[in-house]
Amino acid sequence: MKSKSLYEIQNQMFSSLVDLSQTANALSLIATKHPFAREDRWGVYQSAYQIRLVNSVTEDFSRVEADCGGPQFEAMVLDFVLQTPSKTQNLAEYSQGFVKFIEEYFPEYLKAATLDWAEIKLENATEPSDSLSFWEIENEAKNEMKIPLPFKIQNHPASQIYKVHDKNILVFLSDDGIAIKEPDTYEVELFHFFNLARTQNEILNYMEKTGLDSNFQSQIISDWLSKKIIYCKKDLYEKESP
Repeated sequence: MKSKSLYEIQNQMFSSLVDLSQTANALSLIATKHPFAREDRWGVYQSAYQIRLVNSVTEDFSRVEADCGGPQFEAMVLDFVLQTPSKTQNLAEYSQGFVKFIEEYFPEYLKAATLDWAEIKLENATEPSDSLSFWEIENEAKNEMKIPLPFKIQNHPASQIYKVHDKNILVFLSDDGIAIKEPDTYEVELFHFFNLARTQNEILNYMEKTGLDSNFQSQIISDWLSKKIIYCKKDLYEKESP
């Protein structure tokens, strides 16, 4: 019989940790060492894994803990872990489920949970590799004619609008850390517009169709660019002049 690879053993052990019906599969991989039976040793592994999940969720949701208090928060996290088997080896992905848990059972803490989860995502966000600074746009030339570099404008990967009850919350990464604002209807629509990279002509056409003052709209776009809610990106598909 062909022996299992290390990868296969690790996957089988993890599957057994998150699905108690597969415990027998894990026990077949564990040697009995006196004075502990295989079942006892596996119970220790399962308990240690649950403790790891509890600690991870606890560390990720400090705002929720601050809002509801330590004892209640500890009970909430334990309830979540006990009724939510992990389906992933990524602890950050597991924490995302806690937001849905809060929304269903403790909606009064949904805003805090949403901001905690947004901060986790922002911590892993990186500056886009195709980002252009204003200096590059104005001073760099793509050829000897000194034509400014072509660019489009798009939402920054670290920016996101979350729905909390009946309100929208725009979350973005500032120089001081996580920043939030409650966008109005126009700003929500503008954010969705920038989900796709837009050329200058597309932006001007959009501004004209809204019927709002162009200076007002330009100020919002400039403000968003300065705060990195949106960013200028290289237009890689701009056709060269003949």
